[in-house]
Amino acid sequence: METQLNSIEMICYVAETAKNSKLQNKTLNKLKPTLEQLSEQMGIHPMQSLWVSVLYVLSFKNNTVDLTDLSEHFACDIVKLIPYLSDFEQLIERKIIAQKGHTYYDAKSNHDFILPKETIDRIAKGKALENIELVKKEIEVFEFLEQLNELLESTGNREIDLIHAFNLIEQHSNIPFIGRSKKLLVDFFDLILFFMVSWETMMGREYTSLNEVLKKLYNSKSTQFKELQGFINKRNDLIKLNLLDIKPERFYVDVNVSLTEKSLSFLEEAGLKVIDLSFDKKDLIEPKDIKKKKLLFNEPEQKQYNLIESSLKQSEFKKIQARLVSKGLPKGLTVLLHGHPGTGKTETVLQMAKTTGRPLLKVDISETKSAWFGESQKIIKQIFTKYNRLMKKSKLCPILFINEADALFSKRKEADFSTVSQTENEIQNILLEEMEKFEGILFATTNIIDNFDTAFDRRFLFKLYLPKPDQALREGLWQLKIKKLKASDYTLLANRYEFSGGEIDNIIRKIEISDILYQQKIDLETIIQFCEEETMRKNGSGRNKVGF
Repeated sequence: METQLNSIEMICYVAETAKNSKLQNKTLNKLKPTLEQLSEQMGIHPMQSLWVSVLYVLSFKNNTVDLTDLSEHFACDIVKLIPYLSDFEQLIERKIIAQKGHTYYDAKSNHDFILPKETIDRIAKGKALENIELVKKEIEVFEFLEQLNELLESTGNREIDLIHAFNLIEQHSNIPFIGRSKKLLVDFFDLILFFMVSWETMMGREYTSLNEVLKKLYNSKSTQFKELQGFINKRNDLIKLNLLDIKPERFYVDVNVSLTEKSLSFLEEAGLKVIDLSFDKKDLIEPKDIKKKKLLFNEPEQKQYNLIESSLKQSEFKKIQARLVSKGLPKGLTVLLHGHPGTGKTETVLQMAKTTGRPLLKVDISETKSAWFGESQKIIKQIFTKYNRLMKKSKLCPILFINEADALFSKRKEADFSTVSQTENEIQNILLEEMEKFEGILFATTNIIDNFDTAFDRRFLFKLYLPKPDQALREGLWQLKIKKLKASDYTLLANRYEFSGGEIDNIIRKIEISDILYQQKIDLETIIQFCEEETMRKNGSGRNKVGF
């Protein structure tokens, strides 16, 4: 019967038959023909094929399998498994299975076995399990960080735990990530702290409480406070070397720390992909999620729009950047759209992303305004860090979109001793520095160009002014947005009302709402009524119109 089964079926048969067998001889004899067939196919000893079969089945329930799991499967005491550990050692040496060991313990009280993906893939394809390269660098780094974290989370003697931590680091110094970190950080406690934050980051936590980490490293509260102050005052080497960023909480009671882009690149070079929590779905807009719309411009603006759009097409964009680099010029493409409210600045950026197929990272200006000194500067840096991270991961260079940018790029305040002035000027300096080295695509919009600081003028390569549409363009907008009117009706509306595109959109929305509520045909008279209401909002009762 067994000879007609494929590899997976034989493995499942072996594991199921061996279940609750207590490893008795009668069961092993029953399995002998199948184990010999698996042995020949896998290129391993028949008894080893039993262990691989059981590990294969159990690994689908748990990532790792220990001796307790095996004893429960066989319904036998762990002691009965000890004589067979040599089989496991041989499989580990041949890299057919991997072991998640606890090297900081004096005695190995248990063994965690891993059946790597390469072994599982070869079993599925019926291939021999010889010459498999299974021990990956990323597994080594991840297991090292996990072991170190488990060690420092233990409730044992603090000094002894740190000695074990030192030995653990020394044992793994040949791993590039660990060796590189050791060269950068001569202080042992800084090194441990860096590894602990790296582990927290791997677990998906964007920030790590520095207080909690320091409690694990130092018994003395005065030492903990001293080290905390070292971070706050940026004296610590982890801050100086740009390995960690700090996020002070209220009154500096605690400090949250996170890995910098430099540190994240270390982890990625080690093969570890960090869970990225920095992107909010509402901020990251994919081209497929943008509704395609037709844009109308006056002739001068249309020419400039076409130039910018052509520059962002991937084939041309790559050529442009290469040429700029060869000439020693900044390769980032930066665009400032300015003009009256409702002239379509935001929609222009969205349609540019849509037509060029580029993801768009939108910045919410309100999130950059923090009540705590130092936070706004940090958030500005994070905007560009977040964008640079997205740029590395995206197939096409994404667009960084800063809407209502005058809130960030406004004229610098006169030097004084106020916290507000100092903070806003620091933000300006950070922005100037980031834009100087910017290598991607940046769009910024503003209704109030006069508020812009002149220092930013040369940082924007393209400056596209979108004025209120002239009569011909207004007529085109009415025709685009409302169907089935007479040509003379479009001309009348365009002549009578000097509306922007956003104001015309307000009229269209009212038409749609009326159609839903009253199911009545919207004629020119009703449209004019809506236009008069929009004009009243604009000029009547001293109220200002709302921008689009």
